[in-house]
Parts: sequence; C-alpha cells; structure tokens
Amino acid sequence: MNLVNKDQLEILNSLRESVNEDKFVLEAELERQHKYTKELNEKNRMQLEQINGLLLEKVNLQSEGIGQREKMLQRERDFRRAPSMASYFVTEPEYLVICVHPCRARMYLKTSSLVFSTFMRITSYSRSNSRQHKKS
Repeated sequence: MNLVNKDQLEILNSLRESVNEDKFVLEAELERQHKYTKELNEKNRMQLEQINGLLLEKVNLQSEGIGQREKMLQRERDFRRAPSMASYFVTEPEYLVICVHPCRARMYLKTSSLVFSTFMRITSYSRSNSRQHKKS
C-alpha cells in the first residue's frame, strides 16, 4: 500500500509542479495583457484629445470662413448700393491684378482716368444742358 500511495503522491507532486509552472506562465501573460491594456487606454485617450483639438480647430476655421464670407457679401451689397462713381474706384481683386501685372496696371489706370474724365464731362455737360433748358 505504501508503494501505491507513493506513486500517487509522486503523480500529485508532479501535477502540482506542472500546475504551478502553468500558473506562473498565465500570471505573466495576464500581467503583460494588463500593461498592454493600459498602454492602449493611454493611446486612446491621447488620440481622443487630438481628435477633439482638431474638431475644435475645424469649427474655428469654419466660423472664420463664414465670417469672411459674410464680410465679402456685405462689401458686395455695400458696393452695389454705392453711387455709380464707386464702380471707378479700385477694388481689392483689381488691386491684386495691378500688383501682379504692371502693364495691365498702366492700361487700367489710363482707362480709369479716361472713363472718369469722360464721366465728369458728361455730368458737367448734362448739368449745363439742364441749366440752359431751365433758362429758356
């Protein structure tokens, strides 16, 4: 009976050793998985912060774009309401063309001065004619 018990005890001891080895391996794997989960959570948090920052920046840029668009529309409305002389003044896009193309700028200035002088002649002529008609 001692021999049978001895064999069973050896088998039990070897099973315990095997289970302990497996336990250490599994505990090490569990610890590695916990560390990996923490790393992923930290990475996820950082990416979420970046996404939130980018979304906030996008909203700000869209707001600025809407504001600029509104300003341009208001300028266009104001320009349309201005008297007919306003069409002879240099606008921002025309100024850019003038800066980029000097030859065109000279032509533009000559044309503008001709148009302006012609406009002044026409208005003074129409005023003098209207005065003559009133006198007669």
